[in-house]
Amino acid sequence: MNHDIILKKALPNQKTVVILGNARSGTSLISGILTKMGISMDSQYGKPDKYAPKGYYESQEAHSINTQIFQLAWDNKVQFDLDAHFYPPPYEKILQQADAVKKDIITFINNFSNCNIWGFKNPKTSLTAELFLPYLNNPHFIILLRNPVSNAKAINKIYRIPFLKAMEITSYYNFIISRICVKHNIPKLFINFEQMRIEPNVIVKEILRFLDLNISEEIMRDVNSVIVPGYSTTSNDSTFSTQ
Repeated sequence: MNHDIILKKALPNQKTVVILGNARSGTSLISGILTKMGISMDSQYGKPDKYAPKGYYESQEAHSINTQIFQLAWDNKVQFDLDAHFYPPPYEKILQQADAVKKDIITFINNFSNCNIWGFKNPKTSLTAELFLPYLNNPHFIILLRNPVSNAKAINKIYRIPFLKAMEITSYYNFIISRICVKHNIPKLFINFEQMRIEPNVIVKEILRFLDLNISEEIMRDVNSVIVPGYSTTSNDSTFSTQ
């Protein structure tokens, strides 16, 4: 008997927003903004803390599927913890897990077949996106890019990952993201982390244009509620010495 799960037919004009980017590159803020715009982002995972005071707005299902992909790609030999994101398996091994997670991915996507627009965020998706793409309806990528030194510094400070290791991982994630973007001719919006934190309203307008959305003033106030005020970049964000 064939127990293959069937991908439900999505609404004709559905859009699926997939957020890609390193940890500490602003993916939570963008997912929060999209959530406040009324987009179903499956934001179940990650409670607010001092590093993300407004919350992580992360998909529990995407987190579970991506963790499973990493575990399978490592042949279940790695002890996973909160820092598993920073020790990714080889990309080719990730791609080999397509059949193993197909059912879980389709089940996840089917939950949103009746949404005009939906999406998800989990940093590991930066490496696993190609396993989701065959089943997504009208995918749109929003890609976060941050100064690599300040990105690695943030990871080093928060997660206690050695700075050079953090640089290696951020570079690897950005390389795979670029590889996926070159390979797939789908709509993409690239967002600069530094500009986003200084001029968030400009970024919000770009997102609305990219997704062809209009929102009320009331919803715009909700969007602004997830933006943490008072942030500015400094020269210290862009330098790091190993001496």
